[in-house]
Amino acid sequence: MSARRQRAAWLIFALALAFRLAFVVTLPDRLAWPDEREYVAIGRRLAAGQGFVAESYRSAPVLPVYLGLVFRAFGESYLAARIGQAVLGALTCVLVYRAASVLASPAVGALTATLLAVYPPHIYLAGVFYTACLESFLCASCVHLAARVLRARGGTGTAGLCGVALGLAVLTRPVLLALGPCMAAVWLWAVRPWRRTLAVCVALGLAAAATVLPWSVRNLATYGRFLLVSSGGGLTLWKGNNELADGTADDRFLGWQREVWLARLERLSPAERAALVDKYALVNERILAREREVGDHYLAMDDVLGPVARQYIAAEPARTLLRSGRKVVTLFSAFSPTETAALPGPTAVVAATTFYPLLLLAVLGAPLAFTREVGLALPYLVVISMAAVHATLTSCTRFRLPVDPYVIMGASFTVVEILGPRLIGRAAPESAPNRPSVGRGAT
Repeated sequence: MSARRQRAAWLIFALALAFRLAFVVTLPDRLAWPDEREYVAIGRRLAAGQGFVAESYRSAPVLPVYLGLVFRAFGESYLAARIGQAVLGALTCVLVYRAASVLASPAVGALTATLLAVYPPHIYLAGVFYTACLESFLCASCVHLAARVLRARGGTGTAGLCGVALGLAVLTRPVLLALGPCMAAVWLWAVRPWRRTLAVCVALGLAAAATVLPWSVRNLATYGRFLLVSSGGGLTLWKGNNELADGTADDRFLGWQREVWLARLERLSPAERAALVDKYALVNERILAREREVGDHYLAMDDVLGPVARQYIAAEPARTLLRSGRKVVTLFSAFSPTETAALPGPTAVVAATTFYPLLLLAVLGAPLAFTREVGLALPYLVVISMAAVHATLTSCTRFRLPVDPYVIMGASFTVVEILGPRLIGRAAPESAPNRPSVGRGAT
């Protein structure tokens, strides 16, 4: 990296860190969300030397291990953990800067990273103990390393490091496994010769497997079955695909004894309501019986509700498809109000005004990004893959935040490479100075 780009990277890091620190130091020394309390409890036990003690549903290890290390070093200090996340958020901006510079141009990289540095949702992520902050950092690591392989600035070693980052991302949130095919697809599209393509794809897969599978072996010893990272796959599939799912963020709270389910049940006719109550009384009995066999409530729900969801999808393909479209709309909403928690007015306005213009610009630039700048297919595919995953499962705005940097990258490409030349009254050049080579013949 040139001295000029190093200075730019440091400036981006400083800007992003300043905004995040300014936010986290204002937060009270308490937790706001139930998920945070569960992650902190696991981290507390790790710090105390009690090992990784958690339900199978919370067995994704990366965030609890991070919290455990912080608590071991600084005591149970939420501020210290939040400062660490602020640093990771600032590093994410630097990684995105370097990736966009390699894939498009330094100008696109600088604009992308500057916008991300001051992007309110990512500033917020530094202050809460959700997986999204770590997801964002690890996803950015994957994209940056994949971009280096694509532009022949790294070989199998870099692809292997990319696989390790991918493995850690999967251990943070299993749905990020979808990133692997994105990177392999772009390499297969653009990297030549074929022997190099095969070598980097194999290195990616082997390194990712070597990172994830030891935890799967631990799960086998702990739960008596193969579990890649954590349970919840069957349960989440059912939450997004059942008689009362509607594709909104509230689907995450469905369950036949929970408030959202009961409220939706009241909207049905008496006959439909009675049939559904009878169906899930039997389902509940099967879950309880399975729980007695396996000794874990979440594993039992996966075993029973996964097949129930698949049967529903097979029986209602048209409704499933329409609901999937609704989930995509939910994912790309600037905010996901729920029946139990509404977003305050000013916060909703900030969310809308800082996301929707970026999304529109990214969509406008997509055709050119895929045809003229092969490398920019990578960030777009990252966004598309996450949309596809959540169209199948459940969806909310928070699930999209780790891929927002790539929406911003697409918007920055549109501004710099498409709108910029026209705004200053000259035609866009075929290739700008210092732009990396692209295309199927790039090596």
